[in-house]
Amino acid sequence: MVGPDLADNQYGFRQGRSTVDAIMRVKALAEEAVSRGEVVLAVSLDIANAFNTMPWSCIREALVYHEVPLYLRRIVGAYLS
Repeated sequence: MVGPDLADNQYGFRQGRSTVDAIMRVKALAEEAVSRGEVVLAVSLDIANAFNTMPWSCIREALVYHEVPLYLRRIVGAYLS
């Protein structure tokens, strides 16, 4: 089951979608644009302490709501605590 409001290009914590899949999608989009003579710019953000901006209980609740697998919730929980 997929949680609400997840965009089709959301790859994190989704079954059958990996980091490699996300990178391959970006590569394909870039190749298509370049083949049309367009310019491509990619920007990546690594937001430090992203999980520190809201209460841990909200994060845990969201992980359960979006049916994140238990083993991933445990990993995230270890970082939260």
